[in-house]
Amino acid sequence: MVEKILPPDYPITDIFIVSEKSYCPSGYQVIDLTTDGQDADLWKDSFLKKTKRYLCFTRKLPTPDGSNTMVLKDLAIIKENGQTPERYTALNVTKDTAEPSLKKKQIMVQYANRVTSGPAICEVFLTKNTKYPIAESHGRGEINGLTLSIRYGTGPKPAPILTAVPEPTPRPRPVPAPRTQLTPNTQSAPITRSGTMRAHQLHYQPLDGVTFQINSTFKSLNSMSSYYVPKIPYLTPEQIEEKYKYDFQTERIAERRIVNP
Repeated sequence: MVEKILPPDYPITDIFIVSEKSYCPSGYQVIDLTTDGQDADLWKDSFLKKTKRYLCFTRKLPTPDGSNTMVLKDLAIIKENGQTPERYTALNVTKDTAEPSLKKKQIMVQYANRVTSGPAICEVFLTKNTKYPIAESHGRGEINGLTLSIRYGTGPKPAPILTAVPEPTPRPRPVPAPRTQLTPNTQSAPITRSGTMRAHQLHYQPLDGVTFQINSTFKSLNSMSSYYVPKIPYLTPEQIEEKYKYDFQTERIAERRIVNP
């Protein structure tokens, strides 16, 4: 069954190099022509030996089992003996024959999670004539006289997978005790006042049981016909200053002795 090819605004989820155009599986696209109609072979070979290399990619969506959740975040071209950058993977062998994929150059790819990656690579171009660049594309370098360019896009985000939350198990309801049926010969016990005491009467206060009583000293004042209230003399501010004046002479002498022993 031929899988549906997604439109170019979807991010690329896988890319590799093949030696034969016919190897690309269902759902993958091979870049066999440049944007100006030339052969998109990445391997520069002699006239007698015909070695071919082509880019092959797909935009497959995530599957229910959780695969294809990564997208192509970046693509770079470095020298054959260059060091692989951190978090990049080299496309150094062909997917179908495991032979060296390129001469003198290496293609580096970086993948990121589809949900958190932000902009991702949606299209890859190979151009023979650089006088006519692709709009909104970014050049990544040259391989075998071909300029490799990419175009970024956000693409549709997959809907988050919702997991069913189990409902809480209901607690069993308490079974009420059966009521006792009174027969005509059954007499109920008399209810006393202590048996009908309210709940708030069971909370005791610290002064419970203490009799409220006025001190006998104050009772005698109430029976007296007359009593003497001492008169406080009035003093002016000048009189108060003169009466309670203090010069702190002793303290000053002690302070000088401490500073100059």
